[in-house]
Amino acid sequence: MVNYISCRKDRNKSAKKVKTLQKRLYKKCLACYTNKANSLKLVFNSMKIK
Repeated sequence: MVNYISCRKDRNKSAKKVKTLQKRLYKKCLACYTNKANSLKLVFNSMKIK
């Protein structure tokens, strides 16, 4: 998680930037996670079949 900047002047600006950054990072992480999970499932299933 990115820390919010506590300076009064910058808070609103940076908070918006941070939020969009977090959303982007979260989306990326989520995509990677689902891809990993799916590949793990595939590996697990292929092991089961053998």
